[in-house]
Amino acid sequence: FRAGEWFRNSGIQGSEGGVARYYRSDLEKYHPISTEITGYTISTLLYLHSLTGETDYFEPALAAARFLTQRAWDGIALPFELEPTPEGHLAYFFDSGIVVRGLLSAWQATRDPEFLQTATAVGTAMAADFASRNGVIHPILRLPQKEPLDHDPDRWSRSPGCYQLKAALAWWDLFEATGDPQFHTTHWSLVAAA
Repeated sequence: FRAGEWFRNSGIQGSEGGVARYYRSDLEKYHPISTEITGYTISTLLYLHSLTGETDYFEPALAAARFLTQRAWDGIALPFELEPTPEGHLAYFFDSGIVVRGLLSAWQATRDPEFLQTATAVGTAMAADFASRNGVIHPILRLPQKEPLDHDPDRWSRSPGCYQLKAALAWWDLFEATGDPQFHTTHWSLVAAA
């Protein structure tokens, strides 16, 4: 619970609900808001709420979910960070999966259809945008053209295959939430390819 207390008082969650990737204490500076970390935050805060019943965890979790549905997701792509990196705006398959799972946590806690609709849209975009002709998942796309970045075997986040399986759990979770067989198929396709 100390981590939850720190979170509530740290300022790492911005006023719009997005959460910074980390805080550089040596520079006294927050890193830019990250969609992945915001997704993780939703799940973590809702878990802490389930243990404590404290609304001080519940409300920030919903603010994070709304940040993702109303600010980060534009109906086309989900960026890694809203601010461009030196390589431009990027979308990560892994981060998208974490966001879907966070939004599904918010939907399960509230049954707010906005969270399920956005999670479903992001999961559908993951299947369409990151897939290659040979069945390999591209880990990173350059936005807005959704052009795959070259794979880098020395960096897990830029490598296809087993490194992307945690994110593919989002498709399984979507299948369970919606019953849509497309998500069942895409989940098991990536498992088989990995």
